[in-house]
Amino acid sequence: MALPDDMGQGYRAAIVTPAHQSPLCVSLALPRRLQLLAWASRQQAWIVEDDYDGEYRYSSRPLPALKSLDRDGRVIYSGTFSKVLFPGLRLAYLVVPEAQIQRFESISQVFRSGCPPLTQAIVAAFMSQGHFARHIQRMRKLYGERRAMAVSGLSKVLGEHIRIDANPGGMHLILRLADPQPDRLLVQRMRQHGLFAEALSEWSLQSTPQSALLLGFANIPSQASAEALGQRILALM
Repeated sequence: MALPDDMGQGYRAAIVTPAHQSPLCVSLALPRRLQLLAWASRQQAWIVEDDYDGEYRYSSRPLPALKSLDRDGRVIYSGTFSKVLFPGLRLAYLVVPEAQIQRFESISQVFRSGCPPLTQAIVAAFMSQGHFARHIQRMRKLYGERRAMAVSGLSKVLGEHIRIDANPGGMHLILRLADPQPDRLLVQRMRQHGLFAEALSEWSLQSTPQSALLLGFANIPSQASAEALGQRILALM
């Protein structure tokens, strides 16, 4: 992420995903984080930090939130329990500067809907008793193992046809296609045969986008399953 040269005036807010940019899984480096915080402080602007997939980082410890570096109260931290627990909760949250708590509470009364108070109380107790932290540790270990098995199995079968990015986190792999074929056509053929992936080019505004598959690995339980998946993809190439 690079701040535009003219960002000094006229901009009041920035929405960022510093832990995990989707879909390439890139994290915002510390110098860029400090640059962004300095801009917000200087312009009295707001930063909305969406901690997308921030819990799932496998090659190193999870990065500290941008909010933890905020000394001037300019960061609003947002998160959700949809991936770390389950989507049916329909529960998300904001961590706002202390000076803004009353203001946000007043606004929340106007838009209050969705998750029942009882569900919120149960999740709060689940967290305060330490169960949530242990759950995240278990899931991080499980998904890290599944990621490694998926990379190994897919590389074994598709090694000549793909290059898998060594992204540090997230819940999908990026399979760069070595063969000169549009990723959208391959994705279309996969879906016709009951396989789901996304085309990286669908995320791009470039005239000549990169060709790659975005493939989830959370439901691949073994290397044998990954190899079988690789064989099915290979047959469609």
